[in-house]
Amino acid sequence: MDPGESHLDAAHRELFEETGRKFPISPEPIWRYEFDVSWDRASHNRGYAEYFVAYSDDEFEPVSDFWTPEEHIDVTVSKWWSAEDLVSTSDPFEPLSLPDLFRRVLVERPGV
Repeated sequence: MDPGESHLDAAHRELFEETGRKFPISPEPIWRYEFDVSWDRASHNRGYAEYFVAYSDDEFEPVSDFWTPEEHIDVTVSKWWSAEDLVSTSDPFEPLSLPDLFRRVLVERPGV
């Protein structure tokens, strides 16, 4: 989050920076969690995250035009995932409950 930015504002900004597109986002997060920060260059030892739902009527290829230099190094591939894809993959993702979050959102918000 940037100084003075709400979690929702940060979600809108990050979504644009990561994909190059703007979408409607759920006004309330679908999941929140606090965690220990364990990477070496962190200036804090606790973190907090909120997950929101973004809505799109079509698949698209995200663009990297707004990525940071580090993201151009760290992000090596992207793809679309279904809840079933996540359950069956050996690739790491977080949160581990993401497939269940997907399913819950689809049940609570049909047509999303």
